[in-house]
Amino acid sequence: MKYSTSTFSILGVDKKNNKIGVASASCVIGIGGRVQFFRPQIGIAITQHIDMSNIANKILEEICLGNDLASAIKISVESYPEKSLRQVAAIDFSGNIESFTGEECTAIRSSFRTDNFYFIGNTLSSDFSSLFKEKIISIDNNKSLSENLLYLLNVFNELGADKRGCESAALLVVPFEIQGWESQVVNLRIDYSQKPVFDLINLYKLWSKRFGFQ
Repeated sequence: MKYSTSTFSILGVDKKNNKIGVASASCVIGIGGRVQFFRPQIGIAITQHIDMSNIANKILEEICLGNDLASAIKISVESYPEKSLRQVAAIDFSGNIESFTGEECTAIRSSFRTDNFYFIGNTLSSDFSSLFKEKIISIDNNKSLSENLLYLLNVFNELGADKRGCESAALLVVPFEIQGWESQVVNLRIDYSQKPVFDLINLYKLWSKRFGFQ
């Protein structure tokens, strides 16, 4: 049986290597530039379902000012109208994750966490919580955060991605310290494709092989 989903993101933390990241897929063109945002040594924020970059950047700014993630999200969402249509999340380098999903976001809307990964999405055909827990068990801890995020992204993509047609996908993985070539940020995007997750995985393999980073 094929399922249909809409925009969804998977956030993750690699405490051993002090990295955080997010992988996203959607029917919306250019999901990477519209959904994923980061600040070095601060964290990552995402904005879905009527994505607004100013909300994500406001969350990161509030964290910079000393607010915890929950407070940063609350302040940022309250600052804009139609908060019931917003879906946002944030992760820091300690692995703390917080999110907000407005009551008017298209159902099925869901968010849940298992171990070091967090799933959040809207217009889903299922909340996927049981499947997510099942797949987390098969995560290879010897692989990079990028590889594991792409693995999980592909799990849900193979269930049917977006019922309107999945057209873009993106991967963002950030190390705490960004100091030169040896600490590369993974920031890869497929802005438009008939098979964006597949293309993103292949792009990552090429990028990793060519530059030697994960």
